[in-house]
Amino acid sequence: MPLLRRALRPSGRASAGYPAAGVFFLTLLLQVPATASLYNPHDFMTKKESCGTCHLSPAGRGDGGFVRDIVSLCRDCHFGRHRDSHPVDIRPFLSGDLPLPLDFESTMTCATCHDPHAEPYSEKPYVREGPLGRIRGFISGKGFRTFFLRMPNDRGQLCLNCHDREETSKDRSRQHPATEPDYRGSETCGSCHGREYAVWRLTVHARTLRNPVSEPGAVRAVFEGGESFAENEILRTVGNHWTQRYLLVRDKEVRVARDVWSIVDGGWRQRYWREQSWRELCAGCHYTGYNPYTNTFAEEGVTCESCHGPGGQHVDSGGRAAIVNPAGLEPEQRDSICASCHTHGHDRTGEFRYPVGYLPGEDLARYYRGLIPKKGQEGDTFRNDGTLVDRLRSYRFWVKRFFAPTGANCTLCKSYRAAEGGRADPTDSTEPDLMTLAEYCLTCHRDIDGNDGRHSPLSDEGGKCYRCHEPQKDRRGRPSIHDHKFVFGFDQRG
Repeated sequence: MPLLRRALRPSGRASAGYPAAGVFFLTLLLQVPATASLYNPHDFMTKKESCGTCHLSPAGRGDGGFVRDIVSLCRDCHFGRHRDSHPVDIRPFLSGDLPLPLDFESTMTCATCHDPHAEPYSEKPYVREGPLGRIRGFISGKGFRTFFLRMPNDRGQLCLNCHDREETSKDRSRQHPATEPDYRGSETCGSCHGREYAVWRLTVHARTLRNPVSEPGAVRAVFEGGESFAENEILRTVGNHWTQRYLLVRDKEVRVARDVWSIVDGGWRQRYWREQSWRELCAGCHYTGYNPYTNTFAEEGVTCESCHGPGGQHVDSGGRAAIVNPAGLEPEQRDSICASCHTHGHDRTGEFRYPVGYLPGEDLARYYRGLIPKKGQEGDTFRNDGTLVDRLRSYRFWVKRFFAPTGANCTLCKSYRAAEGGRADPTDSTEPDLMTLAEYCLTCHRDIDGNDGRHSPLSDEGGKCYRCHEPQKDRRGRPSIHDHKFVFGFDQRG
């Protein structure tokens, strides 16, 4: 206590001005944050039964690989904190050896600077501490918080492994170029490609975002009073097939509501415990031409230019300038367009859950990292090697499961490595059958019961909808991907 009094007593003034009761109260005040900070959030990692949370095998730290990429594992708990930290997926170009761990591609992850198994406190400061921090460390008896850094950084020791002091003072805004692609909008495309535009307007992609004010009936949910938000708070609806989610404005930020409406079950799913950031997790796939740094976009929904790329030059040239035609790309480039939204991971900085800056026809691996396996994926469909091949393998796994008659819904993307229903292996007897064409149609058109005088009973040879409702064909005679009846070219039963 004498040391505490000396630290608090102003120079040249008598201690009588600070009665013992006041000093005792101030000591307690300083104790509160210190005591609260003694909690070790990584304590669960000391238990052997917790190893499987991160590691594929419990042999040791890092042995056997991880169940997901390190950035995704960290974000499970540190949701949003990365915005104040260092970007990931940067490859340090150094002449000597870096005394910090990198991933298998020699790029940075959260674990490059932070060791989740490290001690949370140290006898010496790991970051620059002010007077209050030094007092807290003294009072707690535990020393100073390390923030799980791999080495002290109170004078920049850790940072200087890669940066010199001049480098760290540069303008960080240069990391994100301000040039914007030249988008023109789907209506402009429709002025020349009217047939494709007309059938695209019926697709789920075109209706992935809907405005309940301008589109009455867009909200599929039934509100009964137990929801976490009111119907008149809905800014946009998201999804129109199996489930529908809702965008709200919270503290001047667009967020995704906790409650999800199941179109299939006709009821609410209220399993999510928090609203989620639209900008960080979703916007890049549900907007066309979205720039998260300026929070601007070219068009709402998955539109023509989402798959064909910005059409400015094509329009200005009267259709003579090249535009991306997925049918003319190599298979990996073509499927990468779909995989950019139908697989999970993070961008090059780790801040966003979509490949910021990616355009159709480019190398998706440059923009998208940290593949997260989908529900049911095992070793034959998920390698966790960070390659584009592995991501496309995950995408094709999703496509097959998407057309399974049962269990095909958004949970396929929400549960990782929780294998159910077998593996995506053609030789596996547990591999689910695919839907018939009629079953596929009825996932949306459930009101067709065969008793309206126009449709045959559904029991009549499976109710083959395609007999009368043939999909639009492309120039090669195959079902056109622009048509909402497009079925990915699979050999369907029936």
